[in-house]
Amino acid sequence: MEEEKRYAMFTSFRAGRSPKEVIEFFNYPKSTIYDQWKAWNSFKKNDAHRKKRSRSLGATRTDEFVAEVKRKVNEDGNKSYAKLTMGCSKLTIANTINKDLGYSSYKKRHRMILTEGTRESRRVKAAALLNNLKHETAALLRSFSDEIFFSQDQNSNRQNDRWICQNVDEVHVVKHTKFPSSVMVLGVISSEGYVMPPHFFKKGLKVNTAIYIDVMKNVVKPWLEDIGPPIRHQVHPGLHDVLHDVDL
Repeated sequence: MEEEKRYAMFTSFRAGRSPKEVIEFFNYPKSTIYDQWKAWNSFKKNDAHRKKRSRSLGATRTDEFVAEVKRKVNEDGNKSYAKLTMGCSKLTIANTINKDLGYSSYKKRHRMILTEGTRESRRVKAAALLNNLKHETAALLRSFSDEIFFSQDQNSNRQNDRWICQNVDEVHVVKHTKFPSSVMVLGVISSEGYVMPPHFFKKGLKVNTAIYIDVMKNVVKPWLEDIGPPIRHQVHPGLHDVLHDVDL
């Protein structure tokens, strides 16, 4: 019923009727009529502003304007929207780039610098490694290990991790501590695809050469013997300041 009343009053206002005429015709309370009259005037004002802004944007984004923006972007794609503004807002530039030109703003990609000498060295080493794997040591079981620190705080990307909801109060909170605890974990995988259960080092333990070799002998070696035939194991813990191989 309330929706029908509001629709009837808005229709009358749209037809040019004054609040006094609407009161006399519908016999609605005076306060209700004038509240809707204020709402109607506010709507007309906002609608007129929107249409005016739409026309102004259309006048700004002419073919010549779009062509000039395209020329500047093609000359230097590193410019920000703020530096591309030509007497207009950043939103106009963004709409021109995204809608008129069909361009998008992407993050820069980072890669390692490889000189021609480095490329050639890698090609030679890769060919030698493939030849060794195919012929000289094809029957050997290889294992690869690595250590990594895991933080016990929840990981979150402030820019890309989003939460879709209706109200900001519904967004889940990612809690973290001032000094997050971390744990060092050793992982090993064999060339046949076998994966050793992760080994967790004790909290606060400083892993030096002796501790690393002890873990290799008492943790990694038994696992290697379980997944394959008894063989001679050799490890090169280069990350722990050992300059020679160690037989296990």
